[in-house]
Amino acid sequence: MLVRIVQFICFSCFGILAFGETGSSGISATLVPDEVKPGDVFELRVEMDRAEYAKFSLDIPAQQHMHRIAVETVPVTFTEGRYRQSEKWLLQADASGSYVIKGGKVLLETGGDTLSVPLPELELVVIPYENADENPDPAELPEEIIDRSSRVSYWFWVGSLLVSISIFVMLMRRHSNKSVAGDTVENSLLFLIADELEQSKEPPIVLEKLIHDKEVGISEDLRERLIRYIYSGSGDPKLLAEELRKEAAQ
Repeated sequence: MLVRIVQFICFSCFGILAFGETGSSGISATLVPDEVKPGDVFELRVEMDRAEYAKFSLDIPAQQHMHRIAVETVPVTFTEGRYRQSEKWLLQADASGSYVIKGGKVLLETGGDTLSVPLPELELVVIPYENADENPDPAELPEEIIDRSSRVSYWFWVGSLLVSISIFVMLMRRHSNKSVAGDTVENSLLFLIADELEQSKEPPIVLEKLIHDKEVGISEDLRERLIRYIYSGSGDPKLLAEELRKEAAQ
């Protein structure tokens, strides 16, 4: 009994002196990494590597601003004449600062004996994130978000205008070689509209503007008949086109 007490005291002393590196206890402890940011996960690794058989378990109290997420234990193995075991604690830091993991111990079982070997104090540095820009002015939203609806409306009207101009240019080119009565732009336009009215299934786009322009030289009777044709569909477009040509030729 006395021999076992002496062995226990000697083993404990050597274990305490050699802890943190592979010594007579064969136990080492490290933090990987030992410098993190708030929210980062790090490992507390405790490993055993010794010639004599043993196995261990960890007893670590709760630590300030550290939360245990998971534990990974690798049981004792015997390879190349060495007994090896490891245990990893996955921890998460929740605040910046410098903290020391302390109060932990390793319960080392060697045959029928259980030895309590204290863990060395391990320091963890939690680096704060860089200070955010504290500009009181709100950031401007991208232009495409602010003006999305207005830009859609803008491009719609631009597109409509371009279509109208294209139609007018197309009509002018189509009839550029035709002889038309009169030498004014107004009469030429009336002839073009008459041709389009005669060939199209629907009233030309420019016809509605024409009938509301009092300066256009057409009679009120023809104007009213064109209005009825545009809005109610009544009337013969070919007949209306012919009368439009006659008035344009006067």
